Amino acid sequence: LPVGGAGKPLTPLEQSKILFELFGLEPKYIRVPVAVFDAIIGLLDGIAFLFPSFKDKAEFARIGRYYATEDMVGPSYGTTTLREFFKDVAENGLQGQELGDQAVFNIKGE
Repeated sequence: LPVGGAGKPLTPLEQSKILFELFGLEPKYIRVPVAVFDAIIGLLDGIAFLFPSFKDKAEFARIGRYYATEDMVGPSYGTTTLREFFKDVAENGLQGQELGDQAVFNIKGE
């Protein structure tokens, strides 16, 4: 899928360093073992046994684990690098980036 940006792929750590730099903030990180996802998923699955409404929460945690551990690198595409996009966002905000139905956590960007 042509969803990547121009330039070399950046790790999540590299992406965060760019954001901290552009927003003039001191980087602060906490390393969390992937096993924490497994524990949370197991706990939510157990709760879902008694309270079925927790099945969706467990699935959401599984999706989060997947995205935290899988390589999401696509082909280089377009002319705008992620740094350039982030710089534009830092200077101008996210106008024009509304996600509509694709928004997560019901944040529609309105």
